[in-house]
Parts: sequence; structure tokens; C-alpha cells
Amino acid sequence: MTDLKRILENFCRVDLVRGALILDDQGLLIEEYFNDEPDSGAIGMLVLRSVQLGAQLVDELGKSPLHQQYIEFADCQITAEQLANDCVLVVVAKANANLGRLRLEIRKSKSAVETMLA
Repeated sequence: MTDLKRILENFCRVDLVRGALILDDQGLLIEEYFNDEPDSGAIGMLVLRSVQLGAQLVDELGKSPLHQQYIEFADCQITAEQLANDCVLVVVAKANANLGRLRLEIRKSKSAVETMLA
């Protein structure tokens, strides 16, 4: 198992987290780890479009750069963290997962992930 995959696996140790993945700037999957059956393709396209639209909106508002996005559905939540190399770290959890804890874990792992992707 790669070091990058281990970091993604560690996210899944947080209560109610289903999985984590890393996408490149084209939405292509770099690495993933899921506790259950992933739907990385659909998640990847959703996150890619959301990040592109979000970046465009913050540019227009003069609030660049976009750092993080959060999308909540009836049964799950997706947190997408923009990385220094235009990749995106995505954490997928059940709807009632602790968002503060997820954000803390993302912040703790972000620099290590960026270093591995450099």
C-alpha cells in the first residue's frame, strides 16, 4: 500500500467517513480508498464541476483563491480541499458526520499529501 493510500485510509477511521480520494485538475482519479463500494467517477465529475464553478465565482467576486468546498446531500456530504498542485483532496462521509473533525483531519494531512504529489 502506498503512503498516499495510507493517508486516505486514515480518513476512513473517522466516524461515518465512507472514503477519500484525490483528483487531478482534469478530474482524473490519482488515488482512492473507500470502506464500501466507491462511485469515484460520479464523485469526480461532481467535484470537478463544482470546483471549476466555485473558482470562477470567487474570481468574479475578487475572493480568490478557493480553498475548500462542502456539498451536502440527503445521505452524504462531500468535502473538497484544493491542493497546491491543482489537485483536489475529497472526503466522502455520511450526512451526520462531524464536519469539524473532518476539516481538522484534512488540515493535518494536507501538507503531507501535497508533498507526495509534488
